[in-house]
Amino acid sequence: MANKLEEYILANGQQIRDTDAAYSNVIECKAFTGYFIQKLLLLKNTHNQALTITIQGSRDFSDDQQIFDLGPSGVASTIALAATTGKDYYPCLTEPWPYIRIKIQASTIPTSGGLWAYLIGEGK
Repeated sequence: MANKLEEYILANGQQIRDTDAAYSNVIECKAFTGYFIQKLLLLKNTHNQALTITIQGSRDFSDDQQIFDLGPSGVASTIALAATTGKDYYPCLTEPWPYIRIKIQASTIPTSGGLWAYLIGEGK
């Protein structure tokens, strides 16, 4: 019998109101069937400004020396997400990272909107 798909929330309407880097929730990838199972990253931006998204992986996120920027399969290491109607999905993260998160940054200060980000993969 096949395992069911699991959805994990990285960001649920996260509001960005400056140009400093912000970070999503951290997802423990051990919740997926296998570290090497491909996962799907879904993104939706309703901010009135574009965002840059960077997928990050770590052994435990305990210090900056153990945090690495990752590139989704076949995509550059950063994802440009358009303002207001920016939505996209990326097959990503077949690498065996125990924990992942996304780094979110705006080059112009957003005054409205939010970011939704989900990671979907085969669950245990």
